[in-house]
Amino acid sequence: MGRANWLYFLGTKSNKCELFVYGISLPTSSGFCFNHKHDLGKIGNKRLYAFESVTNDINIPDISNNVVQLNIYHKDLNKDVFIVYKNKYIQSNEPDDVRIESPIGQTVYVNSYYSLEFYNFNNGMFLKEENKELLLLILSKMEQDSGQHFNESYFQRLGCFEYIEAMPWAETSAPFTISTSRDFPNKYSIKRDKEYLKEKVFVHLIVYSKHNDVLLDEFKIFKENTCELQFDTEIYNDTKYKYSIFDSQGKLIYKDSGYCMLGLSLQMNIISDTVKINSADGIKTISAYTPTKPIDIHYPANQIIQDIDSNINIIKNIKKSQNINLRESFPQQKWFDKNENTIQEIFNFIKEHLQYNAQILIVDPFISPESLELLMNINNTSISINIISCWGNNDPDSNDKSSTKEIIEKTKALIKKFANTSFPVGKLVWHNLGKDNFHDRFIYISSQKEDKIFLLSNSINNLLKHYNFVISELKGVTKEKAIKYINNIKTNCREMNRIFPEVENV
Repeated sequence: MGRANWLYFLGTKSNKCELFVYGISLPTSSGFCFNHKHDLGKIGNKRLYAFESVTNDINIPDISNNVVQLNIYHKDLNKDVFIVYKNKYIQSNEPDDVRIESPIGQTVYVNSYYSLEFYNFNNGMFLKEENKELLLLILSKMEQDSGQHFNESYFQRLGCFEYIEAMPWAETSAPFTISTSRDFPNKYSIKRDKEYLKEKVFVHLIVYSKHNDVLLDEFKIFKENTCELQFDTEIYNDTKYKYSIFDSQGKLIYKDSGYCMLGLSLQMNIISDTVKINSADGIKTISAYTPTKPIDIHYPANQIIQDIDSNINIIKNIKKSQNINLRESFPQQKWFDKNENTIQEIFNFIKEHLQYNAQILIVDPFISPESLELLMNINNTSISINIISCWGNNDPDSNDKSSTKEIIEKTKALIKKFANTSFPVGKLVWHNLGKDNFHDRFIYISSQKEDKIFLLSNSINNLLKHYNFVISELKGVTKEKAIKYINNIKTNCREMNRIFPEVENV
């Protein structure tokens, strides 16, 4: 594997690497090596510069002389970083882990090399309250460039260089999945990809009750050529689990956690900035930085511009190097085949466009109560969800003959059941506008940075059941017309047709 490297400096046009701010080196399977540098903007009387590169594989830095030589990570950096402290620890995407989340969305080993360079700048200017705005500006520009949430606890790494050790699957989904079945909803099984069948690994599974009592705590062994482990102990009233995977030498290689309810297994992938967790001494808030889809650090030599699923930041930087208009953007669209794709892949596509505190409006005439189970795949309690339906006619695809009143009562009951899961029930609003109000289906995502609107080919409650599914982003004039259309629908939402939260005396 090679290394993808990002290094940030405060400097001037004549000396772009005057002050080292932060650096990280991640594994990549790409063989396409390059060196880029670009100006991120003005910070006081300095400018913030980013140096990006892909190099051949580099061993963990030898800092016997308390120095990291940065020129091996980027050919234009003739600068050494002097180290005063080093540390090695594990990061993962398990929400109970109190450390900062893994930058690639999976369990990794992080070698951190700390310097005093940043906080010694100009006699410690960034330690002074009057320079807080400049510090926040640095963090904001780094966040926009890298995709990491520097405005939260990640800023503790300023002045630090990090070398990430990861497993071979770092650029794909982890090869382990956990599930329960509807036939045996309280029996757990863990599967692994066939590619890794020759390896012997150990699994530690813990299942908790809603009161955080341990209901199951077992070790199992994936022997060679075994692709599935069954935990046959039947458990009642389970609400969450966590599991860890160890290699044959006892090294932790992956861990994750999630929630289960009525046999519905939810992989817990955090995309919010903060997560509240229950502990013995009350509720704690920890920072979280894991995207639901691992950061794509592939660098294909000749497909980067055409591949709209590639990392947005990489596309931006390639555009810069080729003087392409940065204001241009690609519409996002994807086809999902009912015989080839899964529902999770649809929601992974949607979650790529979610940001912290985003607002989602789902406009779908036939969206059903069962669709709530599908929406739980979003797993982001920072967002708010508005749903507008118009039951009155039965969904032609489902043949459901229930009355509108029956559907509404069923919806309310399901929402209450989901109150203890990662589905953001506390921020859910649902209106039903009645017969013949609208026909088209949209997902409208609003955030501080931008608004996006997607057209759906069919209703969410029929995802991949009978038909293929297409989701397409609308741009330009079409987007403006769609927003106007949706805003007109929203004017019909009142307390008298709100299903949730329930309204009294209407």
